[in-house]
Amino acid sequence: MDTRQNFPLLLISILIGAVIGLVYGWVINPIHSANCTPDAFRTDYKADYVLMTAESYAGDQDLDLARDRLNLLFSNSPVDSVQDTLDYAQENQFYQEDLELLEQLLSALNSQSAAPNSTLREEP
Repeated sequence: MDTRQNFPLLLISILIGAVIGLVYGWVINPIHSANCTPDAFRTDYKADYVLMTAESYAGDQDLDLARDRLNLLFSNSPVDSVQDTLDYAQENQFYQEDLELLEQLLSALNSQSAAPNSTLREEP
């Protein structure tokens, strides 16, 4: 057989396979979405999210935005979230630059949480 004669047969086979795959995926066995919370994410995905937040903070120095991003994902405090991620990063040998970004964010969060207590004025 000539390969030119096989070409239309090949295209028809690909088209039939695509149609069968779409029908199976959309009608017969579709994926059912589930409502899951971010707490259900794997530890490495959580660490990636916190690291991206630390990278963003290093670029814009917007601590309130970083805190909001961490509160969006985690139920514990932002300080605890970053500390847990830093511990995970050290255990899993993240790059030194990444560790420094996490430490910078942790330091900023700690200093901000300590700041309101240190600015209390005594009444005369």
